[in-house]
Amino acid sequence: MIHVIGALVLLSEVVVIVTAITLLFRLWRRGELQRGLFQIVFLEDRRRRFVRLFGLLTVILLSLGFFGSLNALDLISYTSLQVIDPALVIVGAATIFAILLFGLRPTRLSRTEEEILRDAPETIVSMGLLPILARVEEGNWRGSARK
Repeated sequence: MIHVIGALVLLSEVVVIVTAITLLFRLWRRGELQRGLFQIVFLEDRRRRFVRLFGLLTVILLSLGFFGSLNALDLISYTSLQVIDPALVIVGAATIFAILLFGLRPTRLSRTEEEILRDAPETIVSMGLLPILARVEEGNWRGSARK
């Protein structure tokens, strides 16, 4: 059973690593990573989704350390740790995948969301938040997905 769990953890890690590198490269190459970050900063729903996923990832990482400490103090058995740790790693890998796929990728915007981005304070944008967008989408520097 432990070998099956170990194989699942290894497989999930490889899938997440390859997917993360591929997705980040594709988003960066198309200029979508900057638009996604811009949407997270200025759109409340996007920011809420990103923060929830990032919070879940934080709890998972802290839980890994917590259960490792419990094992080091002999409060839980090593066998229990061999089940708990891989389960947390699999959930953590899925969370990272969700952050990349649903948190950072820009989405189609409603007219209301486009207006919010258009009304974003010039000072924040000009402070270097997303200067690359001016070159990526001339005339549409605030990150709207509509053409």
